[in-house]
Amino acid sequence: MKIKILTLLIFAGFNAVAQTANFESLILAPESYWAGQDGTANYFEQSDFYFPSNWDTSFGGYWLSGWAYSNMTDSSTSGYENQYSAKPGSGHNQSSNYAVALDNGYFLVNGWQYNSPEYMWITNTTYAHNSMRDGDGFAKKFGGMDGNDPDYFYVEFRAFYHGLPAGDSVQVFLADFRSADNSEDYILNEWTAVDLSPLGLNTLDVDSVAYTFHSSDTGEFGINTPKYFCIDDLGFNASVNSTKELLQNRALLYPNPAHGFFCIKGKEAGTIKYSIFNYSGDIVQNGVAKNNEIISTSNLAQGAYFIELNTGFEKEYHKLIIQ
Repeated sequence: MKIKILTLLIFAGFNAVAQTANFESLILAPESYWAGQDGTANYFEQSDFYFPSNWDTSFGGYWLSGWAYSNMTDSSTSGYENQYSAKPGSGHNQSSNYAVALDNGYFLVNGWQYNSPEYMWITNTTYAHNSMRDGDGFAKKFGGMDGNDPDYFYVEFRAFYHGLPAGDSVQVFLADFRSADNSEDYILNEWTAVDLSPLGLNTLDVDSVAYTFHSSDTGEFGINTPKYFCIDDLGFNASVNSTKELLQNRALLYPNPAHGFFCIKGKEAGTIKYSIFNYSGDIVQNGVAKNNEIISTSNLAQGAYFIELNTGFEKEYHKLIIQ
């Protein structure tokens, strides 16, 4: 079977409403965190944003990558066992909860509501901060023994829509020792505002925001610096379509680009039929998936594909990038 895919985009009658995702509605016991360790889910949601978490059950269980939410307040203890604490010792503006990111990843913008992230607050974890300040068994002390090494550690954000990048990237330095004046060297230890507008999010054509880490301290296996950061008070405009639900997708793909797997998040509960087409129009994979079920792409070559989703309503098409 081959198909021809025609994409028609019509935007009309949108109004923007300012909102903030602050993670305070997520329930935690005092001095605790959630990273998927209870097995109840592999994600959490806040104000229409989706934060995936990857908890590995081997070796007794450990947080492998993705997002956690936390109210830990330990701003002094160094080391891996304190990976869930923000260096300021609380959320932004002394709030209780905040989110913690580990390793390269993304968060999902629920596209059917056309939410547009505008800004957020960011800081280091205690673990990453103290590692850069003092060095440890894996990572160097930033600046070196004499303080003159031009070290840096930053996270880069980029928006995507149907697997394609949108807008410019935003770089946030979590530590910067590149100045010739050592008095200007710093490791971020407080909440700092980040302007997300360069991502081009006000175009409304965004379904996810990906982030990657960069560091001057690298080795055989990549970055040595602990790849963590914390965010809070994610501000966004929720744009409402006043001309019915003409363009509201009922399903979204994540992560996109996909690295070995992807999931389908449906607006309604139930199963979703899917068919993946190459650019010649040939079906290369199809099946039926549950909401948020992991779908392997191990049999597909790297490249761009189209995927047809059938939620029981109208069919819809998305671009899927496999890396």
